[in-house]
Amino acid sequence: MAARRFPRELLAYSLIAVFGASASAQSLGDLAREQREKKTSAAHSDAAKEKVFSNVDNPQPQATTPNGQRTRHATVGGQSLLQIDSPADGTIFSPGQTIKVRVTSPTDRTWAFVAVLATISDVPPSEPAHALPAEFSLTIPSKAEIGRYTLTAMGRTTAGQLEESDPIDIVVERPDMPVSLSELNSPSLIMEAQGQTYPLLILAHFADGSVMDTRESGKITFHSTDTKIVTVDETGTARAVATGTAAIIVSYRNPNGPDLRLTIPVTVLRFQLTFAPRSLDFGEVPVGSSANLSVTVTNNSVSDSLLMIKAVEATGPYSETNNCISSSPLALDATCEVTVTFTPAAPGQSPGTLSIPNSSSGATSVILLSGIGLK
Repeated sequence: MAARRFPRELLAYSLIAVFGASASAQSLGDLAREQREKKTSAAHSDAAKEKVFSNVDNPQPQATTPNGQRTRHATVGGQSLLQIDSPADGTIFSPGQTIKVRVTSPTDRTWAFVAVLATISDVPPSEPAHALPAEFSLTIPSKAEIGRYTLTAMGRTTAGQLEESDPIDIVVERPDMPVSLSELNSPSLIMEAQGQTYPLLILAHFADGSVMDTRESGKITFHSTDTKIVTVDETGTARAVATGTAAIIVSYRNPNGPDLRLTIPVTVLRFQLTFAPRSLDFGEVPVGSSANLSVTVTNNSVSDSLLMIKAVEATGPYSETNNCISSSPLALDATCEVTVTFTPAAPGQSPGTLSIPNSSSGATSVILLSGIGLK
């Protein structure tokens, strides 16, 4: 699971505290304006090419700091000018623990300031050092949330250039076992449409009375008792497959004994719409070419003889044509057809979905689409 990373703007503002940078209202306004311009430019470019989303906000090679300077990610022989040597990437820490961070540089440059920033709430930047190598201390709050976070070293050379290291991930986990687990919204699930999804939000209840969100915990796993009825991925997102009953088992790993488990019963109701086939796999298709597959949609309701297809939408490098909207309303057991076209724009796996909301169900039916683009 991806770690929480610094948005570039937050890194920039943090430099005020780290480096004592003078930030006038004008320079802060310039920063905000530049961030808006970047977002506008990115939105305009979406029409020309597919946007790639990241959990890093505005992942540009450089970031503006509040005093108008630029941070760089410069390298020497492929190595960053600032490097975090320890802790190792993925090291696990506990709330209340102090992290010792060793920062080095592969060059003999002199530094005015170097500090370490963490994406953990309520953890200020470390005290700055003025030479490298150096060790920095950051204390994790005792009530820190379970999850993955990043550490980044930031520095300013005596020549005035701001630099940053590659971030490293750390994991914050409680050392003690919870006494119980619960799902935030409901102890059971009822699903009514093929492909309907539900993101489980599991809470861990500890003996000290604290309740923790476990979405970013490495100790939580999920599995379905019947994947022909409902599936669940590693993030805890359940997906309806077919009518029936099953359960999702949530396990909180215990290194010293049996795991703590939570059973979430799942009932998948009769689908108002059914599809043949239930998913579309286009296999390998050369980039620049196209392939077509069709799916038949059937009104499977018990009594709705005026079922309306509200829309048909394809995502990813997929498009569709259909006669479902023009054929609506669909009588009982009546069918319509959707033809999906896969046109890969780049090599590699190309997932997508076909979504079909209807008047008889509050949930949208979703068909999974897959294909591989070939060079």
